Amino acid sequence: MKEHSGGVFRPVNSDRGHRGQDAGGDLVLNLNEILRILRRGLWIIAACVFAGALFATISVLRITPTYFATAQIVLDQQNVADDTLGNLFQGLNLDNQKIASEIAVMQSGRVLSRVAETLKLETLPEFNADLRPPAPEPSLLSKAVTGMKNIVKAILGGSPDPVVATPSAGDGTVSPIDVAASAEAVSLGEQADYVGQLGGALRARQVGSSFLVNVSYISTNPKIAAAVANTVADEYISFQLEQKLAASDRLTEGLNARIDEMRKQLEASEQKAIDFRNRMLDAESGGSERLEQQIRELSSRLVNASAEHAELKAELNQIDAMVAENGVSAAAGVLESDLIQKLQNELSSLKQREVEVRERFGETSPRTISMREQITLTQGTIEREISRLRGDLLNQTAVARARESSLREQLLSMEQRYLKLQKQQIDLSQLEREAEVRRAAYENILKTVTETSDVNSLLEADARVVTYASPPKSPAAPRKKLSVALGIVGGGFLGLCIVFLRSFLDKTVSTPEQLRRVLGGVPVVASLPMARANLRRDNPLKFVSAHPGSHLMEAVRTLRNYLILKPSNKGHTIAVISSVPSEGKTSTSLLLAKSVVQMGMSCVVVDTDMRKGGLAEFLAVPPKPDLFDLLFENATLQDVLRRDPLTGAHVITSKPGASDPASLLYSRNMTSIIKQLENQFDLVILDTAPLLPVSDALALVKQADEVVLAVRWRSTPSDKIGQCMSALEEVGITPTCAVLTLADARQIPTYDYYNNPKKKV
Repeated sequence: MKEHSGGVFRPVNSDRGHRGQDAGGDLVLNLNEILRILRRGLWIIAACVFAGALFATISVLRITPTYFATAQIVLDQQNVADDTLGNLFQGLNLDNQKIASEIAVMQSGRVLSRVAETLKLETLPEFNADLRPPAPEPSLLSKAVTGMKNIVKAILGGSPDPVVATPSAGDGTVSPIDVAASAEAVSLGEQADYVGQLGGALRARQVGSSFLVNVSYISTNPKIAAAVANTVADEYISFQLEQKLAASDRLTEGLNARIDEMRKQLEASEQKAIDFRNRMLDAESGGSERLEQQIRELSSRLVNASAEHAELKAELNQIDAMVAENGVSAAAGVLESDLIQKLQNELSSLKQREVEVRERFGETSPRTISMREQITLTQGTIEREISRLRGDLLNQTAVARARESSLREQLLSMEQRYLKLQKQQIDLSQLEREAEVRRAAYENILKTVTETSDVNSLLEADARVVTYASPPKSPAAPRKKLSVALGIVGGGFLGLCIVFLRSFLDKTVSTPEQLRRVLGGVPVVASLPMARANLRRDNPLKFVSAHPGSHLMEAVRTLRNYLILKPSNKGHTIAVISSVPSEGKTSTSLLLAKSVVQMGMSCVVVDTDMRKGGLAEFLAVPPKPDLFDLLFENATLQDVLRRDPLTGAHVITSKPGASDPASLLYSRNMTSIIKQLENQFDLVILDTAPLLPVSDALALVKQADEVVLAVRWRSTPSDKIGQCMSALEEVGITPTCAVLTLADARQIPTYDYYNNPKKKV
């Protein structure tokens, strides 16, 4: 790769910023960015605010006013019966769970059916549909909405709920399933039709953590709202008192039946304890103390017998061990016997004499042989005596073992008798305690029955009304001003959500700062606005010819100055690349060439996109001969060079559809062509193919002195730009600069200077 003074082929750091790019991906928000997003979506926010206000206004006008009335009840009222009877009939002993249960009772069908009956709700049009005026014909909008609902249900497979036939008993009687299923309707009676409507509009809420409960009702009639709230409070108190009276009656009846049963149980328990005690007295012999004394005596005797047996057994084992190791004679020293001692002394004397005779008369002397026979005879006598004594010791050991076993069996039998006696005493204690418990329970129930004989006259409800509801003077809903304000706020919030969501989901680049962050510090020298004429996109070359002082031309001059004012030698090559197609590379190349020619420099634009080259079509020039012919030497350089009248620069077109463009662009012929162009022109601009779909451009960027990356405004995803930079990093190339193309001039703050000529900068 050749070196030029303005070359930018620098080593690329793998930790460049575009690896952690935040534009379009991880959006970096600051105050300016937020204001920019809000400016872009201002029309969305305004539309949502207007829609929210309009929807709230229409909804408020269509809603029928409702009135809200509240009565207040305090729970845990002290009962006179509690003061008189102590803990017999306690109050509610309220906690949050109990208060929630009482609120559920207030809203239950039992209480609400009593309310409906008391207020005769069947006479009010609000509850009785037959008393209301006929409903107006539904509007076209309502019919359309109903039709859409039916269509959606049909698409989703929805259908009316099937009617499930209830099985009958088969003999004309009512089925038990029918009876169980209609239990609630039967209990509510004729008021069942009004309970659901009452419950839907009734609200009962605990006031903070106190025992106060607010009972509220919502109605289109203020008097009905107050009447229902007050009646619910009264009927709840009446219902609670009736339940307590019924419970008291059931308790009294149950206690009377229970006291007779407990009397019989007490008598049976006492008789059972007496009979068991008599059986124990008949079976006992001496009592538990006598048994304990006998067990102690037997235990002492068993210890002595065990010790004696162990001692004899140890002595016998010692004798057997000595006999097994050294013979029978070795046990003579352990056994205590005068005969053995005498025989051992005699044996010692014989052995001494045998030594003397052998020394005197020799080994074969008859006297020596006689002495040896006497020694042998004496040893046999000693062994027989030892065997006899061992037998006696063995018999003594067997006798001791038998005595120990007998004592152990007697002790075990005595302990079993003692344990049986203890179990009988435990059973007797259990029977006596059971009788005592039954006696205490019987006495307690008897006392309770006596105390509850007149309790019904003292019972009171555990709640009272603190405040009755009054008919409200103004409706609770709808609150028109608040509803419209909430509609405006909700619409504004929805608009903000839409605007910011759109920005967060936008993965494209819209500002030079964002592009600079994506590229990791590569300079973004210009933003090229889209050429517009009569509110539509125009040919940029014709546009700048007609408007030489336009924003677009000023941006092109900025790019030109950045690129070509640095090099000092002739023949400077610039490659214009992009990550994806339709990024404005061709327009940028031609505009840059036009700007260079205006400086009095010669310039040539080469279309190197041999797959979909469009330079000839864009300039409306003959497509042949082209770069393909030049590479295959079917034409000379002068044959393929054409002068464009709009830019004043020379161009070399390219025929689309080449089978292997990369090999042609990597060829020596292409390198030679670029050198020839550099020798002939001051500036050579290479309009390349997009980098991500194909890698053809990599063959040219290595031969270029400067590389310009074209990124289309609000079109190119930031991840594609990152992939493009990664591809360039792999070949060790960093772009000289980047430009935003086809931008909206109104969205680029840089052009405020041109929009306001009088503004001081």
